Amino acid sequence: MIAGVDQSLNTYMATARENPVEWSSSLLGAELWSKEREMLELLRDNRRVAVASANGVGKTYTAMIAAMAYLESHAPGYVVITSSSWTGVYKSLFPELKRI
Repeated sequence: MIAGVDQSLNTYMATARENPVEWSSSLLGAELWSKEREMLELLRDNRRVAVASANGVGKTYTAMIAAMAYLESHAPGYVVITSSSWTGVYKSLFPELKRI
C-alpha cells in the first residue's frame, strides 16, 4: 500500500514540475490564456525569466501558480517572493494567493 502512495506522490510531484500548465488546470481549475501558459513553461525551462507587459494581464496570478507548483514539486522547499515594498506584496501577491 505504501508503495502505491509513494508512486502517486511521485507522479503528482512530477506533473507539477514537468507540466505546470496541466497541474494548474487539473488541480486549481486555472483557465490560463496563452501568455500565462507561456510564462509557466518559461519558468519551468529557465532559471531566470523576465516578463514585460501591461498591468492586469495575469503576471502576479501566474507567479503565484508557479510558486505553488514549485513548492508542490520540490518538497521540502521554499519560495522567496519579493517586491519593492511590503505594500506591493500585501496588496498584489496575497490577494492572488487567496484567489487560488
